[in-house]
Amino acid sequence: MWDEGEEIMETINWLVAGKNSMELHGFKQGDTGDTPTIKVMTSASGTWSFTFKELTGTGRIQVGAGADYNPLDLIESLYYHVRASTKVLKDKSQPQTAEIEHFDVSTFGKDFKVAWE
Repeated sequence: MWDEGEEIMETINWLVAGKNSMELHGFKQGDTGDTPTIKVMTSASGTWSFTFKELTGTGRIQVGAGADYNPLDLIESLYYHVRASTKVLKDKSQPQTAEIEHFDVSTFGKDFKVAWE
């Protein structure tokens, strides 16, 4: 059930695709073309890799017996989280830097070094 103030995520429609039906393609409403918004590559080992359109990089989750989550729901949630975070990161200013001077005024004798080895 939706609570007031909670963000509503767009629905992703999933299609079975790829060689030997080992891929899942997720399309948002209004997607045009053959490129899915989310592409999931499944494997017999239970490792699912995924990519998001418009973003570089890949992600990976483990799916198997005892997993207490819906893997497609998890991937969708990650997609919306990363998209929201990416917008915030683009708006941040450049980090400030500070000059740090290094003064080597302490010397330790050989006995001190040996005691700590």
